[in-house]
Amino acid sequence: MDVKRDYEAWENWWQQTGRHLPFDEAKGQLVLQENLNATIRVRVVDEDGEPISNVRASVHNFFRAF
Repeated sequence: MDVKRDYEAWENWWQQTGRHLPFDEAKGQLVLQENLNATIRVRVVDEDGEPISNVRASVHNFFRAF
């Protein structure tokens, strides 16, 4: 897992795409296509990078405009 590389990839996406998406001030969120479906895959690993099975995970979306 390369956190610096992942952050740089996100930063690149944000500068080229993300920051240009429309923002709904009333809702406090980005405006995306209607009926947008997404899949989030969570992979939990131990200290050695080995996958851990049967883990319960929750994913939350927090967005704050600055």
